[in-house]
Amino acid sequence: MFLAFPAILAATLTLIEKEEHRRGPAAQDARGAMLGAAGMIAFAGCVWALAGRLPAPLVLAIAGTAWTIIAAALYLAVGTRGRG
Repeated sequence: MFLAFPAILAATLTLIEKEEHRRGPAAQDARGAMLGAAGMIAFAGCVWALAGRLPAPLVLAIAGTAWTIIAAALYLAVGTRGRG
């Protein structure tokens, strides 16, 4: 499911821009997608590093926590810039 995200993103941003008649909302969605993708890289890194060493449910819990922390930290650091 996550691998389809990049393919869907361009179409989604185009539709948002058409509906809103401005780039602001589309740019915000694109920014959020980049921050979420950075979290997804952290998720993949955790799974890669821990798979085979720990039970699968624990690996997924750790990786999900890493995604949440990275995405939230980046949002707080970068995501709030640019808002009036």
